Amino acid sequence: MPKNSNFFDYEYDDEEFYLRQQQRKAQRIANERKNMASQNKAVVKNPNASNQYKNLVNRTGKNLANDVKPYYSNGQAVNGNRNVNQNRQQNQTQHRYEDLRQQRSVNANASDAARKPKKKKGKIRKTIRGIIVAVFAVYFAVTAYIFSVISNLTYNEQDRTNNSYVRASALEKSFNVENILFVGVDSRGEENSRSDTMILVSIDKKNKKIKLTSFLRDTYVTVPGQGDMKLNAACFYGGPKLVMDTIEYNFGINIDHYMLVDFEAFRGVIDAIGGVDVDITENEAQYLRDTVKIPYIVEGPNHLNGGATLWYCRIRYLDSDFNRTQRQRKVISSILNSVKHQNPFRLVNTVKEVLPYIETDMTPLKLTFLSEMVGLFYMRYDIVQQQVPYDGEYEDRYINNQLVLYIDLENASQKIKNFIYE
Repeated sequence: MPKNSNFFDYEYDDEEFYLRQQQRKAQRIANERKNMASQNKAVVKNPNASNQYKNLVNRTGKNLANDVKPYYSNGQAVNGNRNVNQNRQQNQTQHRYEDLRQQRSVNANASDAARKPKKKKGKIRKTIRGIIVAVFAVYFAVTAYIFSVISNLTYNEQDRTNNSYVRASALEKSFNVENILFVGVDSRGEENSRSDTMILVSIDKKNKKIKLTSFLRDTYVTVPGQGDMKLNAACFYGGPKLVMDTIEYNFGINIDHYMLVDFEAFRGVIDAIGGVDVDITENEAQYLRDTVKIPYIVEGPNHLNGGATLWYCRIRYLDSDFNRTQRQRKVISSILNSVKHQNPFRLVNTVKEVLPYIETDMTPLKLTFLSEMVGLFYMRYDIVQQQVPYDGEYEDRYINNQLVLYIDLENASQKIKNFIYE
């Protein structure tokens, strides 16, 4: 490229520019090879290199001193090949290092990703564990409170014995059914009191039903150890335990427990829950207005307090004992339906007030568990009912100067079993 006096008058020659570019490139390559040669380490010489060189000279007949260098252990000539192999090894080492570093990075990221869900799962488990602990704490606290309240009732441990008049294997029973006999008396404080009401409450857990069976007090049965007489006389001779044994002996059904209830407790429960709704017939309403002197009673639905309800259940001379037990079951059904909508804590306080009027052979722990099951499950069961004797399956007879209801015990027993254990 000719140089002029003026810098801006330079004229470029393409061929000259290309030639200089090639020279610079060749010089750079030479410098790189020189630097690489100075950094190379000595390698172990191949002991066969001399023989290999002589054989090569003999075959070609030429002096290869300036062209071929002795061979070394890698089987390559020293002239540049060793440097290339070393560079290749260095590159491979570098690549392996990069791969290892990338793999460690991937593993670290995967480890972090794996640890994060564990932390999250750990928090969820702790939360669930805390909720479970809190639920159990509340449950045990409520159970302890109910137990302390129920402990105030009269627990008759002596009555927790098997029926000595009939074999247990002869009684019909089921794991899915629990039978509790409610015996109502005018005054629990009196000794030798006859039972006014006898209702067997059967909790059918399989069919989810509460089954009420009323036993009429004038039913003619055999009272074990006393002879043939009215059913209500069993309470006079042996209390609620003998009533339970008598029903088992005559009808062949297993009764798990009993509860003796004073009518004062009955009245207190109804007042505590705010009264009950009862559908009253025209004759019943007139009897309560004229005889009992309750003026506000009308035919149809009525909301009764404890006193009015007790009078309604104890109507005796208006019709028959069949209608009387039907009225009692009607009131019990109304109480159960009303309790479903009551505040549980209010119910506990209600029970606390009437417990002194109740006697049972159930332990406080058993009764506590039963109370919890009633509140959680049994209150949602359907209520069905029957009475013994069945309509049209009895005779009015005078025996020992007493009017009794004479029935076929075997036939009645089979019908009761079908109703309870269907």
